[in-house]
Amino acid sequence: MVKSQLLVVALDQQGNLLDATRVQLPRLLDHLYTRGSNDADESSLGVHYQGNQVTASVWAPTASEVTIKTYNSVKHELTSQPMTVNTDTGIWSYSVDKSAVDRLYYRYQLTVFHPLTNKIETLESTDPYSVGLSTNGQYSQFVNLTDEDLKPQGWDNHVVPTVSNPEDSIIYEGHIRDFSILDQSTSMENRGKYLAFTEKNSAPMQHLQQLQAAGLTHFHILPANDIASVEEDLTKRVDLTDTVEKLCQLNADAPVCGVESNDTILLDVLSNYDPKTTEAQALVDAMRRFDGFNWGYDPQHFAAPEGSYASNADGVSRIIEMRAMNQAIHETGLRVVLDVVYNHAASSGLYDNSVLDKVVPGYYHRLNEKSGAIETSTCCENTATEHRMMAKLMNDSLVSFAQHFGFDSFRFDLMGHIPKQAIIDAREAVRTVDADTYFYGEGWNFGEVANNRRFEQASQLNMAGSGIGTFSDRQRDAVRSAALFNSGGSLDDQDTIRIGLVGNVSRYKFVAASGSYLSTYDYQWNGQPAGYSSAPADTVNYVSKHDNETLWDQLQYNLAAEMSLADKVRIQNIALSLPLLSQGIPFLQMGSDLILSLIHISEPTRQEAIS
Repeated sequence: MVKSQLLVVALDQQGNLLDATRVQLPRLLDHLYTRGSNDADESSLGVHYQGNQVTASVWAPTASEVTIKTYNSVKHELTSQPMTVNTDTGIWSYSVDKSAVDRLYYRYQLTVFHPLTNKIETLESTDPYSVGLSTNGQYSQFVNLTDEDLKPQGWDNHVVPTVSNPEDSIIYEGHIRDFSILDQSTSMENRGKYLAFTEKNSAPMQHLQQLQAAGLTHFHILPANDIASVEEDLTKRVDLTDTVEKLCQLNADAPVCGVESNDTILLDVLSNYDPKTTEAQALVDAMRRFDGFNWGYDPQHFAAPEGSYASNADGVSRIIEMRAMNQAIHETGLRVVLDVVYNHAASSGLYDNSVLDKVVPGYYHRLNEKSGAIETSTCCENTATEHRMMAKLMNDSLVSFAQHFGFDSFRFDLMGHIPKQAIIDAREAVRTVDADTYFYGEGWNFGEVANNRRFEQASQLNMAGSGIGTFSDRQRDAVRSAALFNSGGSLDDQDTIRIGLVGNVSRYKFVAASGSYLSTYDYQWNGQPAGYSSAPADTVNYVSKHDNETLWDQLQYNLAAEMSLADKVRIQNIALSLPLLSQGIPFLQMGSDLILSLIHISEPTRQEAIS
C-alpha cells in the first residue's frame, strides 16, 4: 500500500464520498521497518567493503524498483544493474567484486510514487550515505575510507590533543575559506582550501598557534559537509580574486561590465568604491550566484566532505585533504569542531539538489499536519529527525566524521528543531568511537516544534543537566547592547551579564538591580528564566559569531560617535573578556581578537586600534 498513493476517505451511509486526504507515511514506515531489534535502523547503509566484495545499500521502502548505474571518471555510463530488496527492512542492495567498481561513480534509479507530482516517477538520485562525490555532488563514488592511499602521512598515529573537562574548553569559530582566501603568506593554490591549514608557517596558522599557547583548545569550523550552493566547477565560478572579464562572462548584467577594464581584479574594484554609495552592494549581488563563498548551512550530502575546499572537487581529494586539515590542526595542539546541519536540507522534491526526498519521498522532511507541505521555519526544507531513519542518518554520519575524519566535537545548527533524545542518542553513538566528544548547539525554541509541540526539543531549558551545551543569548544580547559602556545604560542588562558570569546556573541567588533577592531561574528574561543551566558545561558563552554583525560593528551602533578609538578598543576587549571570565565554555569568533570589521574601516585605523 505504501508503494502507491494512499488516501483516507470518508463516506456517508449511502457510500457517497464526503472527504479525502492523503496519508502522511513517515510514522507508518517507522512502524513497518524500524520497530524491531534487527531491521532497517540497525542495518549498514551506503557502500560497504568486505574482502573483495562491495555492497551498495539504500533504504527505499516505497520504491517498486531500484537500479544502480555505474559511471567512469568522465561520467559515461558503464553498467545498469537491478538491486534486490529485503522486504523486512525496505533496503535494496547490490553486491559486486571490488575490482569492478572501486573508485567508479554511481547513481540510483528509482521507480516511486512522489507526492509532489501525485504520480509514479522514474528518477535518479545520488546516495544519501555518500562519503565520496564527483564535482557538485552529481555522482556518488565507490570509496573505502580505510584505504591507505586516502590517509595523509602519519594519519593513523598522529596525536589528538585532549581536554580533561568540557568546562576547560575555549572555542574559536572560523570558516575554511575565510581562514586563508586573501592571505598572502599562504601559497596561491591552497588559499581558501583544506590544505591551507597544513602550511604551518603561514600567518593564519601562526596566529592559531599563538592562541593555542594562550589557552585556546578548540577550532570550530563552519559546515564542511557537501554544500549545495557553492559551485565546485572553477570554470563556472568567480571570486573576488578573479577579473572583471570572468564575472562578465558568467553574468553580462553585472554593473562592472563595459565600465571597468576587463583585467581589473574585482577586489580592487570593491576597494575603490565610496562606502557611502550602494555600488559595492550591487557588485556583490551580481556575484552572488557565482562566487565561492557560503557559510555552508545548506547541506546536500550529510556524510561527504565539501568539494570546493579541495584541490580537486572530483573524486577522493576532498577526503584526503579534509583529513590533512584536521591532522594539521591537531598538531597545532587544538581539537577540531565540525558545525553540522541536520535540521534542514538544501532541497526536496524532484529538484536538482534534492537527495533524501527522491529516495523516500515524503519521509525525511517534516510535513505540516494539515497541508502536507514541507515545513520551512528554519529557512529551508526542514528535516524530521524525529523519524527513525533520519535520526539514523544523523548518527551514522556523525560517527563517520569522528572515526574517519578526526573531528573531536560537533556543534548543531538550530538544535532546538531536533528531539532531545535524538541528540543524546547521537552523542552516545559518537562516544563509541570517541569517548571524549563534546556536543553543543543552538537551543532556540521556535517554529512548528516550539514549546515541545511535536517532541521534547533539544532546547536551552530542556538540555540542562545533559552535559550538552547550548549557546546563551542572555549575556550575548546584554553585552552587544553596550549597556555596560554607556551612562544611563540598562541595569537589567547588567543583571543579565552577571547571570552569564555564573554560567546561567539556575540555582544561583543574587540581589538584582530591583533590590529583590532571587534565583537566576526566577529572574525573567524575555518571558523565560534567565538562568537555565544545571552546570557550567550546559552553557556556551559568546558575544560574537558568524550570525549578524561582528562585535566591533555592533558596538559602533550603540556607542557614542565621539568616543575615542582607544576607549572603543578597551570596550571591545572588555566585551570579549566576559565570555572568557564566565563559568561555562567561552566561544569566540575568528578575527574578533583582531577587531574584525565588516563595515568600512581604514587599514591605518584598524592597525592603530590593534596596536
